[in-house]
Amino acid sequence: LEIDSEIELGHISTQLMDEMENLSPFGTGNPQPLFMARQVNVTTAAMVGRGHRRMVLCQPNSCAPPIAAIQFNIEPDCPRANWFERLAFRLQWNRYKGGKEIQMVVEAF
Repeated sequence: LEIDSEIELGHISTQLMDEMENLSPFGTGNPQPLFMARQVNVTTAAMVGRGHRRMVLCQPNSCAPPIAAIQFNIEPDCPRANWFERLAFRLQWNRYKGGKEIQMVVEAF
């Protein structure tokens, strides 16, 4: 994977999301940025749908609030880590029931 930028979870904000929306639409000639964070802790996790894992993530020693994440299409025998040394992800708005929150979409760990 080609990482576009390493980022601390505390730097993920609505302002960053607004700036990313200005770069859209994303597609073949304009791929969505791929970020990497180090030392990420899974505070809660649950399987949802057909093989998807919804998580809440944080970084130790950070004042940043936890952030929602989802990992799609997990193989049944895939280990479900509670700690990631490195985590590659994309950011998106999760719009649900009239609200919206920032969500990390896990690509690799």
